Amino acid sequence: MNHVMGMTSRLSVGEAIFAFGYDEEDASALVGGRAETILTLLLPAFEHCFQTLDRRYRHRERLAKAISEASLPATILDADADVPPSSLLQLPLPELAPGSENPPYLSVSAPETSSLAARLAHTYELTERQRLTAELLLSGLSTTEIAEELGVRYNTARRHCEAVLQKTGAGQRHRLARMATAGDPST
Repeated sequence: MNHVMGMTSRLSVGEAIFAFGYDEEDASALVGGRAETILTLLLPAFEHCFQTLDRRYRHRERLAKAISEASLPATILDADADVPPSSLLQLPLPELAPGSENPPYLSVSAPETSSLAARLAHTYELTERQRLTAELLLSGLSTTEIAEELGVRYNTARRHCEAVLQKTGAGQRHRLARMATAGDPST
């Protein structure tokens, strides 16, 4: 005898409705107390399943919100997805797929120096040339390399670098990188 057991239970995931079905000849056997007893026994198992789904959904939702607010590019990828070439870090997320041998993972990439430089330029009112210099500084180029990239003499590139470090208050290159990746410009 094949039965599809059913119930309705109000959960934060939504209302879960399952059909309760039976064959014609079994109809009288499932009327009354027996059906109620079966459903009462199954209710905790169904509630547990829906609460687990709800926790997983809420965790994914919180994680997606944190990713959108982060200054680093990050994304949730399925276990079988290819790792992006710019990915610096891959963190497994077993809580999104409990019991799975291949859970999804969080892929965190390096920030683009152009967007970091644009943030600095906006925050500290850098000129276009200073924004470009800041981008090259954040890329880790030396003053000589910056001069070559900008097509200027070494001393001109040095003055551009000094102007960026002075205007931002960073003072040193490594502090500029820290300031660019921080959410608060005063750090």
